[in-house]
Formats: sequence, C-alpha cells, structure tokens
Amino acid sequence: METLSINLVAPFLCTREALRAFKSQSPPGGRIINNGSLAAHVPRPHTSSYSISKHAMLGLTKSTALEGRAHRVAVTQIDIGVLTN
Repeated sequence: METLSINLVAPFLCTREALRAFKSQSPPGGRIINNGSLAAHVPRPHTSSYSISKHAMLGLTKSTALEGRAHRVAVTQIDIGVLTN
C-alpha cells in the first residue's frame, strides 16, 4: 500500500493542485511532467505493486493531458528504467 501511496496518491494530489493553479492564472496554462517507468510497459516479476502504480501513473498522465488541453496545460511523462531480456 505504501508503494501506491507514494507512486500514485501523492502525484494525483499534486496534479490536482497544479491544475487548479494553472487554470486560475492569467493567462491559463502550464506544464506537468510525471515520473513514469518502463515498468508500465514491461513489468518485471515480483514487482506487481510497483508495476500497478506505474500503469496507473500512465493513466493519470493521459487523463490529465486530455483535461488540461482546454486550459493550455501540457502533460507528459518520462519513463525511466532499464530494459532487460
């Protein structure tokens, strides 16, 4: 549960507050860059909570990008990590 709180709940709360600020400023707009992981695309064995949290982060990024577009807020994600065979 701690992994989900750190990797998903905290970014959700920060994103919510950033969107509020970006929407209310004049002119509206801003940039949000989320910390993703290659685990959202290629999970590893025995890392289910981490992989789940990074899949959810990808969903948060995509949803926020759609919502923020009308307010000139660009949202993206950097997927860092190491691919192994």
